[in-house]
Parts: sequence; structure tokens; C-alpha cells
Amino acid sequence: MSDCFIVHKDLPQTDLHPNKFTIVTNESGSVALSQDLDENHLVKVDASIGAIIVTLPSAIGIKGQTYTFVKIDSNNSNFITLDGYLTETIDGNLSEQIKKQWEAITVMSDNSNWYMI
Repeated sequence: MSDCFIVHKDLPQTDLHPNKFTIVTNESGSVALSQDLDENHLVKVDASIGAIIVTLPSAIGIKGQTYTFVKIDSNNSNFITLDGYLTETIDGNLSEQIKKQWEAITVMSDNSNWYMI
């Protein structure tokens, strides 16, 4: 995959492009970031210094779109939470978690919600 984005708590907001993912850390002084990706949607997430919440874009209007999220850090105390947009779900749940290094979740839009594949 040629395009990938590394999510890290300290990534400067000026390095990002708005409108797709919203990434929020759970620690005090947390930051909210957004990322717009192109054709290959691999998102490498580094939660080494704090848990991270990733809010997916709306599934509406992007049927068949896939995103893969992988936890690249070894701190298994800090989870990555994938949240559906507003009331949209991921396999019927409002959120899913990635808990261990190299664990990955791939989601695909059905034009109304997200499904893990």
C-alpha cells in the first residue's frame, strides 16, 4: 500500500489535511486531528503514550470504501478505539478496540454503516 498515515499524539496539526478521520487522544491536554487519505487506506496508529480514539468518516456515500487500522506500538495498556460516525456502527457496535501491537482491523462501508472484513 503506497499511502499510509501514522497517527501519534504529538503529530503537529499543520501536517494534516481535514475532512476524513478525527483522531483524539484520551489524555489531559489531548489534541483533535483530522486526516484525509487517498486510494490505499492504511492507518498506522501509535498509542505508545496514550489511548487513542479514531472516529471514522460517515459511511454514507462511500459504499465499498475500506480502511485498515494497525496498532504499531508495544504499549498494550493503551488501546485504540474505532468509533463509528455519529450513530453509525461497526459490525452493529458503536465502537471496536485494537489492544495489541500489530493487531489490525479493516472496515468497509455498506453505504450506511461499517463492517469488519
